[in-house]
Amino acid sequence: MRPAPSGAEGCGRYPLPEDMHHSHYVADRTIAFLEKHPADAPFFAICSFPDPHHPYVPPAPWDGAYDPADVPAPVGRAGEHDELHPLFRDARRFDAWVSGRRRPTDLPGAHVRDVIAHTYGMIGLLDAQIGRVLDTLERRDLRRDTVVVFLSDHGDLLGDHGLLNKGPFHFEGLLRVPMIWSWPDRLPPRRSAALASLLDVVPTLLDLTGCPSLAADPSEGVQAQPPELPGTSLRPVLEGRSATPYRAPS
Repeated sequence: MRPAPSGAEGCGRYPLPEDMHHSHYVADRTIAFLEKHPADAPFFAICSFPDPHHPYVPPAPWDGAYDPADVPAPVGRAGEHDELHPLFRDARRFDAWVSGRRRPTDLPGAHVRDVIAHTYGMIGLLDAQIGRVLDTLERRDLRRDTVVVFLSDHGDLLGDHGLLNKGPFHFEGLLRVPMIWSWPDRLPPRRSAALASLLDVVPTLLDLTGCPSLAADPSEGVQAQPPELPGTSLRPVLEGRSATPYRAPS
């Protein structure tokens, strides 16, 4: 790994070419699945990328695609940890929540900017690979009849509030993750501030595609599965018919 110029911990260049990076590999396998799948048959594909994630080591040219001097500064204010539970101060001094080992995270500003710039590079690579997958859907004439969902399991603090990575903190950088739904000619382009959860993804997909509920059938003697899936379909919000997927309790 070629380290970052600032010497920032965990930042550098992936030692292999871009086409040997795992983000490229995940796209390759997804494309291979789409290429061999019958065009007139339903399918469900999960294209799951590990990045962006620590360590911050995208391949060239993505490791230098963003200048650390140009990235936005992290969010935070002086003395904010004095007003919070001591665990926040401990986490700022030692990152033990994720790694299980004690290492300093209260890094110099130049190091944090390198972390952000390299993360942007990983996202740039990811964007290119997702583009390859979408191009395959277009080329196989599948795009207009395919629901595409882009989401993430969690965010990253990226220096906000003096913290890196993730942890048991209710900061927006961790909680407000991407959730983009696309279905040409079916879902109008729009933004929504509606409350949504990752629990809502499966019910929404079942609703949009006309699939039956996955609730257990008591006649089959299934005991372990709950009577219905958690979460609520976001379809009314996605179609612009409602501002929220949730009903107030009666």
